[in-house]
Amino acid sequence: MVVLGGGPAGYAAAVRAAQRGAEVILIERDELGGVCANRGCIPLKALLHTSKLVAALKTLEGRGIKLKGYEIDYKALWRGKDSAVGRAVRGLKYLLERNGVEVVKGEGKLVGGLAVEVGGERVEGDGLIVATGSKPLRPAIPGLEEVEALDEEEALDLRQAPERLLIVGGGPAGVELATLFNGLGSEVYLVEKMSRLLPRMDAELCRYLERYMRRRGVKVVTNATVEKVRREGGKVVVHLSGHGKLEVDRIIFSVGRRPNSEGLGLEGVGVKVGDREEILVDGFMSTNVPGIYAAGDVVGRYFLAYTAYFEGEVAAENALGGRTRADYGHVPLAVFSEPEVASVGLREEEVRGLTGVRKGVSYFLANGRAISSGMDEGLVKVLADAKGRLLGVHIVGPEASELACLASAIMKASGKLEALAEALYVHPTFSEALKEAALAALGRALHA
Repeated sequence: MVVLGGGPAGYAAAVRAAQRGAEVILIERDELGGVCANRGCIPLKALLHTSKLVAALKTLEGRGIKLKGYEIDYKALWRGKDSAVGRAVRGLKYLLERNGVEVVKGEGKLVGGLAVEVGGERVEGDGLIVATGSKPLRPAIPGLEEVEALDEEEALDLRQAPERLLIVGGGPAGVELATLFNGLGSEVYLVEKMSRLLPRMDAELCRYLERYMRRRGVKVVTNATVEKVRREGGKVVVHLSGHGKLEVDRIIFSVGRRPNSEGLGLEGVGVKVGDREEILVDGFMSTNVPGIYAAGDVVGRYFLAYTAYFEGEVAAENALGGRTRADYGHVPLAVFSEPEVASVGLREEEVRGLTGVRKGVSYFLANGRAISSGMDEGLVKVLADAKGRLLGVHIVGPEASELACLASAIMKASGKLEALAEALYVHPTFSEALKEAALAALGRALHA
C-alpha cells in the first residue's frame, strides 16, 4: 500500500493497512502529522489553554485568591506550544515505526498505474491512497500582501500578542483565534460577512456566544467585508463595507481552506477533481480510477481531523478488499471558544417545518458542577421528533466539545431521546445538563 500524505487521514490509513497485514510506504514532504499536529489543532489548543488560564486569573479574587499581578512570558508560552507539537509528532513517528510503516520523505507525484514518483524513485503498490490535506484560502483583498497579513496557520508563529488585531472570518478557526488573542490581552476585531458568527452551527448558540464575546471585549462585526487595506506609518488601515475604517497592528484571515490537489499528477492518471479542487470520491473513498482512493481534507467533505482519521481508515479497509461505507450521520462539530460551542445533528432552524418536534433546554446556571466551579455560562438544547428520535443536540458552555461526543455516541447507538434522558450521570458533572435537557424535551425536567 502506498499512502501519499502523513496528516490525520494519511497516517490513519497507513496504520490501519499495516494492522491488516499490508506492507505500507507513507510519503510525506513535510513533518508527519500534517496541519493538525504542526500548524493547527495541537498548537492552537495548547495556546488556547494558556490563554483561557490567563482569562481565568481575573476571576480568582471572587473565589478567595488575591494576586499581586502577573506577567506573560511570551517566549515561554510559545516554547510550550512548540513542545506540545514536538511531543505529538514524536508520538506519531513511534506509532508508525511500531506498526512497521516505512516513511519516505519527499514530494510525491502520481505517474501512472498505482505508482508515485518521489525523489527520482518510483514507488508502486497494489493500492494507492491520496491524503494530501488542505491549505488556507487567501481572500482577494487589495493591499493584503502590502500589510503582510497572516493566515490562520501563520498566526500561530506570532511571538507577541498584537495590541490591536483584526481577524477576517467568523468561522471556527477565526472564533478560536479571537478567543486566544483576547485572552492574551489584544484588542480584537472579528469580522464576518454573514449575519452571525459560525453560520454552520445552531443560530441560538451562536447568538449566545456573540453576546459573551462582546462582554469579554471582542468587537464582533457581522454583515461586513474588508474592502481594502493599506499601511500608514506603523499601522494598518482597514476599510470595512458599511462600517467605515479602523486601524490595527495586524490582520489574520481565516476564510476557509482549499484541498491540496495541485501538482499531484491527478490529471495525467485520469483522477477526477471537482470545482473546488477536491478529489471526487464515492461513499467508499474510491476515486474514478480503480485502486486509487482519497481521504481527508483533499476530498473536501469535512475539514476536520477526526473525519480525516475515519476516512483514512475507510479508504485503507476498502483498498484491501473491504466494502466499508463512510457514514457521516452523526458528525459532531466543536469550536474551542470561551465558552465552547458544539453541535451534532440537525439545527433548530432545520427542523422548524417538521410536525411534533420536541425541544428541551437546560442552563448551566442550574448545573451543580457549573455552579461549584464558577463556569455557569451556557445552555444545552435537545431536539427530537414526535416519536422520540433524537434530531440534534446543541451545546454552548463548559466542556461542550466533550459532551457533544457523548451525544453523538448515543445518537449513533440508539438514536432515542429516552436513552439520553434515562442514563445515569455522575453528580456533579457538566454532563448532567444533557440529561436535564432531554428530560425537558420529555416534559419531565427536574431542575428547570
